[in-house]
Amino acid sequence: MENKMKVGHPVLGIVLGIFGVLIALFLTFLTGAIGGCVALLLGVLAFALGLSAKKKGGKGVGAMIFGVIAAVMAIVMTVSSIGIFTTIRNEAEKTKPGSLIAKSASNPYLGVVGLIINMPKDEASIEELMNEINEFQATATAEAAK
Repeated sequence: MENKMKVGHPVLGIVLGIFGVLIALFLTFLTGAIGGCVALLLGVLAFALGLSAKKKGGKGVGAMIFGVIAAVMAIVMTVSSIGIFTTIRNEAEKTKPGSLIAKSASNPYLGVVGLIINMPKDEASIEELMNEINEFQATATAEAAK
């Protein structure tokens, strides 16, 4: 039974670390800080399982490495995602047609899901956005013609 525990912890740690890396790569941009927290948690769990196996005389180095990689990637991807959506909101607030876009990007911690949740859903808001975009386009075309 003791031998199975030595094998089980590092393997589980490696699997959790791989899932943490994948979540950090793919889900963090979509779900923002939520995906980043999940990836960070999986990375920490993978590292802890690897460390536990290493202390019991097993081979937990792989789990520890994947845990560290998952944790670092989770932090980097979360900070990047928040920065991207904050920039989108700030730049959209500077332009006239961007006011409704800025409202959609009001919560940078939710990533693309936040954009989808906060998108205008009624026809009046969508029509207002389209009118603002058309006005902006006409102004830009007139300035380019000068």
